[in-house]
Amino acid sequence: MKSKRFWMVSFLMGLFLFAFATDSSRVIGTQQEQGKAEPINNSKDAYCRINPSSNCHLLSQYDQNYGFPQSIYVKQKLFRTFAYVASGMGGLLILDVTNPQKPKKVGICDDLDFARTVFVKRNKAYVGSINGLFTVDLTFPKAPKLVGNYSELRFINKICAKDDSLIVSSDYNGLSIFNIKKKTSPTLVATFNNYSSYYDFEIRDNLIFAVGGQFVILNITDVTNISKVSGIDVYASRIILDENLVYLLNHQSLVIINISNTSDPKIIFNSLDYNSDIIDAFKKGDILYALDCKLGIVLFNTSSNTITKIGTFYMLDNFNDFSYCNGRFYITSEYSGIRIVEIGSNSTELQWIGYFKNGGGYTEDVFIKDGLAFIANGLNGLQILDVSNPFKPKLIANPNPFEGSFDSIVLKDELVFLANKDIGTTPGITVFNISNPRKPEKLVSSGGVYGQSFNQLEVKGDCLFLVKSWMSMFLSYVTYLKIIKISDINNLTVVSEIFLGEFYVQAMTIKNDTLFITSNEGDFFAFNISNPSKIEEIVHCKLSAGGMRDIVIEGNYAFFACPDFGLRIFDIQNLSKPVEVGTLKTTEEDYFSGGGWIQFSNGYVFLTDITQGLLVIDVSNIQYPRIVGQFQNVPSKKGSQLILQDILVKENIIYLSAGLDGLIIVSFNGLVPPVVRRIIIRRSLYISLTMIPAIVAIIIYKRKKNGKKRKNND
Repeated sequence: MKSKRFWMVSFLMGLFLFAFATDSSRVIGTQQEQGKAEPINNSKDAYCRINPSSNCHLLSQYDQNYGFPQSIYVKQKLFRTFAYVASGMGGLLILDVTNPQKPKKVGICDDLDFARTVFVKRNKAYVGSINGLFTVDLTFPKAPKLVGNYSELRFINKICAKDDSLIVSSDYNGLSIFNIKKKTSPTLVATFNNYSSYYDFEIRDNLIFAVGGQFVILNITDVTNISKVSGIDVYASRIILDENLVYLLNHQSLVIINISNTSDPKIIFNSLDYNSDIIDAFKKGDILYALDCKLGIVLFNTSSNTITKIGTFYMLDNFNDFSYCNGRFYITSEYSGIRIVEIGSNSTELQWIGYFKNGGGYTEDVFIKDGLAFIANGLNGLQILDVSNPFKPKLIANPNPFEGSFDSIVLKDELVFLANKDIGTTPGITVFNISNPRKPEKLVSSGGVYGQSFNQLEVKGDCLFLVKSWMSMFLSYVTYLKIIKISDINNLTVVSEIFLGEFYVQAMTIKNDTLFITSNEGDFFAFNISNPSKIEEIVHCKLSAGGMRDIVIEGNYAFFACPDFGLRIFDIQNLSKPVEVGTLKTTEEDYFSGGGWIQFSNGYVFLTDITQGLLVIDVSNIQYPRIVGQFQNVPSKKGSQLILQDILVKENIIYLSAGLDGLIIVSFNGLVPPVVRRIIIRRSLYISLTMIPAIVAIIIYKRKKNGKKRKNND
């Protein structure tokens, strides 16, 4: 009996051990499973990229319009985490960031002139300003108290400590060392000026590695007598120390120096062609995270003693500094206060899997149905591809090539409707019967009253909605909306026609009984189309000065692709008064970059960007959308820039209309969200727990059966 109990207990314990030993797990409160970080993709195919920028995502933003945040220092104290911010004219700001999604202001010390940098040791904060070095007592964080000031330094750049010494770099005084044994003001014990300003430095053992007008290595074995070990005439504003290498960063250059021999450091990599604005950096493993004012956080691979850009977490702002603590970046900005960005352990993969060369035409729009891709070609008419195998798309039909210049396409049942531009022989709308997709039959090629040439079309019920924009004789755009009855395809009739205004229509979409239209001047229209013969305007307002190139509606939100900005998100629950709730800037103020075409699928926005290519944006947090993947806008196979015209997402496959480059098919592996720190139940444990009742039942059944056998034997 004892042996049976022993084996039963051992068996159950084995199940539990198996459960905890496996990697597969489920996080309560999330919709997807955890995953491991993907390696950097070294594929020879330039179109196949993994963008590790998905490792970064914005947790929160603290902006109380208090001063101009310059530098930040983050430190843990017992079970709480504090951020100490040198806030320019705002002095020293103390935040509790224990919950990074809800930073809270704790205290302020504002009598510090213009605070530029801060360092915390024990219960003291040492604040460098434009007019001296200040000592602040942090015994009571809610009421920090100024206890000392050394006024002989100007424009302090960085402060750091080694034992009882405080090392300070400044613009005009070089490097200074202070003794901080006293509880009030530090005492100056040594300086190293060398007629140079020093912006940044790192300390290792008894050596200081400093950058400014030159790179120098200093010996501080005797803190009262700083001696120079070696140096190189190279300008840099930031330095990162990593084993036998140092990484030097200027606004537009990246340098690697080998310091295995500190007496003779050597430059092993020097890139002067980085065209952006790096102001700070942090290195973790082989990945260098650089804070760039023009882009956000730029990721570089440093595995082979070179610096190669591999990804970007886009944030455009006037950044000043960032600090790293426990997997998070704390970033200061003069315009947006403080942002907290987390480095996760997951990455999103976008991979080129299929390509169809359009044969000289210009791919404008695409519609996917039942494993077939229907393409509106700007020169080659309608093209039908078999994409059931997305790795090898095949052209199966191209009726009447070179007849018509199609710009937009939509399907209804077994009919294909195409908007025909005036370049073709018969502008207007063209209709094909595709019951046999290999031999489509043209039913309508219209001109006349409902013909002209149309930019966009949508279908709902037995009505076709078309918009037309053209240049009037007064050199201004004029836009009309037409609704055509298509119940009898051989007798198309105009139901209604509406003048919309003097602008160029950009996009049109239908959701339920509402028609949405956007313009190049930022006009946003919504119409009630429940009665097509008498449609009613719900709202007409301007939402973006730079125009809105495309729109997608999901739930109570409207997502706009804006050419001068990127992504804008509006709450349209009250459709008459749209409210902006989220933005993501992907470009500088340039109309010919930024958001192009947009799609929504499974919690992600897929945005084409003229300069950035395809961006995958996680909008699970509407207020803080974040880029989690990128299909780089690299040179096309024709040797020119890859220009994406339109986008369509089906399951995990993305179909991109790429103009002269035809149709490009990209796979999307999806994003695994960051770990939510809640109760975690491993899948195998869950299976084990569900198996226990069955196991117990089997044991009881066998014991009863054995009992009956014993009785029978007796």
